[in-house]
Amino acid sequence: MGAPWPGAEPSPAPRPSKNGKVFTEEEKNFWAFQPVQAYEPPRVNNEKWVRSPVDRFILKKLEVKGLKPAPPAGKETLLRRATYDLTGLPPTEKEIADFLADRSPKAFEKVVDRLLASPRYGERWGRHWLDVARYADSTGNDEDHRYPFSWRYRDYVIESFNRDIPYDQFVREQIAGDLLPPENPEEVNRRGIIATGFLALGQKAVAQQDKKKMLYDIYDDQLDAVSKAFLGVTLACARCHDHKFDPFLTKDYYALIGIFASTKNFSNSESHVAKLHFSPLAPKEEFDRYLAHREILYEKAGQIDRIVEEETERADKEHIPRTADYMPAARRVYEGEASLDAVAQDAGLEEETLRRWVEYLKPNGEARPHLEKWYAASADRQRAAAEAYREQLLERAEEWRKSLASWRKRQREKLKGLLSMPGKGKPKFKKEKDPFFYEVYFNGGPLAWPEEEPERLFSEPSRARLHTLNREFLHLQETSPAKPEMACAVAEGEPVVQRLFIRGDHGNPGEPVPKRFPLILAGDDPPLIREGSGRRELAEWLTRPDNPLTARVMVNRIWQGHFGEGL
Repeated sequence: MGAPWPGAEPSPAPRPSKNGKVFTEEEKNFWAFQPVQAYEPPRVNNEKWVRSPVDRFILKKLEVKGLKPAPPAGKETLLRRATYDLTGLPPTEKEIADFLADRSPKAFEKVVDRLLASPRYGERWGRHWLDVARYADSTGNDEDHRYPFSWRYRDYVIESFNRDIPYDQFVREQIAGDLLPPENPEEVNRRGIIATGFLALGQKAVAQQDKKKMLYDIYDDQLDAVSKAFLGVTLACARCHDHKFDPFLTKDYYALIGIFASTKNFSNSESHVAKLHFSPLAPKEEFDRYLAHREILYEKAGQIDRIVEEETERADKEHIPRTADYMPAARRVYEGEASLDAVAQDAGLEEETLRRWVEYLKPNGEARPHLEKWYAASADRQRAAAEAYREQLLERAEEWRKSLASWRKRQREKLKGLLSMPGKGKPKFKKEKDPFFYEVYFNGGPLAWPEEEPERLFSEPSRARLHTLNREFLHLQETSPAKPEMACAVAEGEPVVQRLFIRGDHGNPGEPVPKRFPLILAGDDPPLIREGSGRRELAEWLTRPDNPLTARVMVNRIWQGHFGEGL
């Protein structure tokens, strides 16, 4: 009933719209939801003070309140204000001197034109827009992953201000630039793709394991950014219920969310850490050739890696089980009982491997708690102690092999994307987990592969195969197509039939909500979205001349930026 107050006159009964929503006359007639109109500036008494039509509105309010305008600012003050306002920097001594010396009626006009033409103008005012666009170089939230190409969007914004790009074009590019035709039909719309960084950037909890919630939080952020930046309203407040103060419905919210849910943000959203989507700034054919070549290169690298894996496993099977032979033999050598070659021959051990065990186990004055049991073992307990260390090595080596196998599997899964070569992100064993295994197996220990030319320990067939693969890999690298430039951007995704989530719970879907625009703004006959994500239709609707908010909001932002307070 609208909580009627006792004794108050009843409000007129609201009329339902074609879509079944009841809006009050007050809601429908709210001034900001009416089309922008031209108004005749008011008449004022002090005509000499008026320099522009805006001055009439200001002066009229002053006259109504019985106030007089402040005296004109001095030239130095005026120059300082304009220069800081437009470039964020103070005027130089020469600029001050030139302005003071210019007695022409258009002296200040020339200053403003000079400042608007300065590259510093785009940097200053682009920064204002980047704040609106929640620009950042990383995803924030849990793991704060980098946006490697975010700077392209930053430069796009600066360039747009410096080139005085029309605002309606600026809006359309940021919502649907990838769907707009390029200036040259034979090229990709680089500028438009980069502009969609407006949607692609922002906070993302990419490591969140409830992937559906992760996605809908991102769609919510995109809708929030669009509605605040271009419409000056808080549509995201209607995620769980109709807006508490403004005439925006939960159905309005999910009708727009369907647009962003049909937009591609990730190359793989289901992986443990969701993989962001990056768009190539090159024709599809060129990008496909690059990817095809990289897949061949990756496969060759994988073959090389598998040889190393096989040889490592072969050496482990040969040497680790004999740890209980090498450790007592090494003790006989470093305690001076016999020479290394004699002990190796007597026990049937490799001299080089035995020498490395001797170097490792020989007491060197350092405290090594993980070897205390070995040093404390008496002569009749040496074998038992060595067998315990052998079992420790066997168990840890198996764990390590599984860890590497899991990493290699993940690397193979990445072949379809534009990724770094296999090897990047390879797991590293942490010394504190098992100092004995770490020292023996890595870092120059008895069972570590030599850092220089490890293949000299390979079998002859493996060395020959490795030599051929390395030669082929080098040739593939030399003939690789140039890596296309990339951008943090969005693309068309699979169309989603969006449902209303009851109380905002993605696990409790309700009725389907077709894609459309807010009823209070678009009226009962909003533009239809027949195919695709609907981003292009959204961009066109935002920039229609009869959209009541888009122009108002940007004019207000510019006024606030110059004068500290919005109209």
